Amino acid sequence: MKKLLFVPVLLALIAVTLVACGGSGGSASAKIKATWVNAPLNGETVNLSPATLTQNTIVHFKTNLPEGTIASMAYVLNGTTYVRANICPPCRSTGFSLQGDKLVCDTCGTIFSAQTGMGVSGACVDYPKAAVDYSTTGDGIVMTTASLMSAYQNTLRPGTP
Repeated sequence: MKKLLFVPVLLALIAVTLVACGGSGGSASAKIKATWVNAPLNGETVNLSPATLTQNTIVHFKTNLPEGTIASMAYVLNGTTYVRANICPPCRSTGFSLQGDKLVCDTCGTIFSAQTGMGVSGACVDYPKAAVDYSTTGDGIVMTTASLMSAYQNTLRPGTP
């Protein structure tokens, strides 16, 4: 009788473990922590090397502006480059990881869509990560300080701009 009870209990424990770990038997996407890099400021533009993204997948960089220092992030997802403000105002985080097609706040765990920047779940969901306008040249990804500041300011306010 004890042997007959063992198998269903074991199967139930396996099922609970899979649900708790966020899987159904398949492997979940690994979380890729961002790397802090230097993105040189040259006048009114910031330049990020494409090799930096190739080597790291997701990076963070700070820009010193007259208004203050702001943090931004850049990452590649499914062959597309995204540049966004790197701030989670309620929890004061300046760190995000990429997990599959989601951005995960390193401080509070709030999840955002990596494609749109919109909040998916978590405490800071009302503060979407605003996109930075950029262009690509032979030298890399070029952003204006105005675009970086605009995205940063838009992310400080709840809702979408």
